[in-house]
Amino acid sequence: VYLVNAGKDDLTLRLGTGMFAPYVGTTVKRGEGLSGMVWETGQALMVEDYQTWPERSPKFADIEVGSSIGAPLLASGEICGVLGITRKPELPSFTSSELDLLKRFANLASVALENARLHTSLQTELDERTLAEYALRESEDKLRSIIDLSNVGIAILLDGHFQFVNPIFAHTLGYTSAELLEKDFLDCCASEEREKLKELSSHRIKDEVPAKYESIVLNKNGGKVFVEISAGIIPYGSKTATLIFINDITKRKMAEQAVQD
Repeated sequence: VYLVNAGKDDLTLRLGTGMFAPYVGTTVKRGEGLSGMVWETGQALMVEDYQTWPERSPKFADIEVGSSIGAPLLASGEICGVLGITRKPELPSFTSSELDLLKRFANLASVALENARLHTSLQTELDERTLAEYALRESEDKLRSIIDLSNVGIAILLDGHFQFVNPIFAHTLGYTSAELLEKDFLDCCASEEREKLKELSSHRIKDEVPAKYESIVLNKNGGKVFVEISAGIIPYGSKTATLIFINDITKRKMAEQAVQD
């Protein structure tokens, strides 16, 4: 059995039995010898006496070969290899019916070979996909760890509803992350700030809204928390969401107010 080498103009003996066993790994060019000729023409071929055949490959000059037949192997409509059988010179020549039998066998072998190639291709694709998914999960886990350990509050809003909050965001407002995921962002805003923060809630941030500004949110007990907010738009599945960063500046604001007083 010869198989065509991808990207090259030659084919290599991949499986050999009998007198051809020592020649596994031998490469012949297109049109060289019986296998090369079958590959070039795309047709099954029968040679009555390979010993005297003018197109005999010199790579097999040291063995005595009599009658020989070969048929192409196909994959995805293209020749991917050649199936060949030879007899010793003292044995009878192959007949046309035997050549037809080889062609039918080559068709079956082609189906098996194509299935094997598809299986290998699918397995490779699955392996690559598994590696990619593993790398993605690992990347997501690392990113989640970084976000969870951040000293800045981070949240994602979709239509004003919390989709994600990191621990520091929840802690700043005195909630657990699970509790905030059941609330709307505006529920946590001081009444005097809600009009300004509606644009964040609806993820329609306008150009005139600063990228970073001070505001007031309410903690779980209704107390005011002064925060510095940064916000932006991010893709979220097939939609867009608002990514919010908050930094608790209550101590600073209280100190500024004490100085003013």
